[in-house]
Amino acid sequence: MVGLMLKITGARPLIAILHPQFSRNWPGLPKSGPIFDVPPHCCFTAKVYFQIRSPSRWSHTMTYRVVFIDDHDIVRSGFAQLLSLEEDIQVVGEFSSAKQARAGLPGLQANICICDISMPDENGLDLLKGLPSGMGVIMLSMHDSPALVETALERGARGFLSKRCKPEDLISAVRTVGSGGVYLMPEIAQQLARVAVDPLTRREREIAVLLAEGMEVREIAESLGLSPKTVHVHRANLFAKLGISNNVELAKKVLNL
Repeated sequence: MVGLMLKITGARPLIAILHPQFSRNWPGLPKSGPIFDVPPHCCFTAKVYFQIRSPSRWSHTMTYRVVFIDDHDIVRSGFAQLLSLEEDIQVVGEFSSAKQARAGLPGLQANICICDISMPDENGLDLLKGLPSGMGVIMLSMHDSPALVETALERGARGFLSKRCKPEDLISAVRTVGSGGVYLMPEIAQQLARVAVDPLTRREREIAVLLAEGMEVREIAESLGLSPKTVHVHRANLFAKLGISNNVELAKKVLNL
């Protein structure tokens, strides 16, 4: 610990942040270590104690090495700055395209990749299979439909974030995936749960009820203004989703819909 006498006159407020990259260039202050809040328009002499940390001590605590792949500079840099505030997270690379990522990733020793789904040169979902094995991938998108989330998880992603996510969601996702877990934002998890509970579309539910009541496909088609072929397709889809093979089983299922 080091003690320092400072006389501060008319100082503007400072943000108390421990991360070295936010150190201010005030006379007498260290290049790293905490900065303390100072009320505006004050003049006093204070003895401030701080601990100077070398870069090696800071980097020693950074266990999650993150790379970003996103063609939107504002999103990429904004998210990177948020993560850089955390002592245990280090952003080691940023790429604006899948092509750049393929060329630059091998030398970075990153263990977490946050990747946009919609990019001009290559879909982020297609890039998944080409990423280094063992890397935890968190997909990032403006869209968070259950079908898209399920596809990402099926292809190997271990996390899914909306670009509208809160800072705490971003940080939790990195730590969870970096520790071997799977992370979904609460809102996305709820959407997936609703789909699992009620897998049928509105039209499929409508046709299921009519079939259970004993109506023929032709009658249902006339009633709903659909072609018999369309009703047959809906019937096949709902049978597959419910795991049944005939109308008797369907009638039993409908009672629980």
